[in-house]
Amino acid sequence: MPSRRGLLACAPNVRARAAAQVANIALNNMSLVFISLSLSQIIRSGIPVMTALLGVVIEKKVPTLFELLSLVVLTAGVVLSVRALAQKV
Repeated sequence: MPSRRGLLACAPNVRARAAAQVANIALNNMSLVFISLSLSQIIRSGIPVMTALLGVVIEKKVPTLFELLSLVVLTAGVVLSVRALAQKV
């Protein structure tokens, strides 16, 4: 079991992560005033791709083959969704 001192040392990190999560939820809900829910979901589904790109650029962490294949499948799904949404309009 972690000591009380160890738990208190982690408190600032927990607060920062909680504040970031609250901001994420609030901004996402505010965006729904301006864009449709389906477009919001399409935009949010691209987050893992951007995270992987930033990981390569900033941390020099190259994704594994499995991660790359997963990103390709995810990207293909986003492209298909955008095409379907564009054809409805």
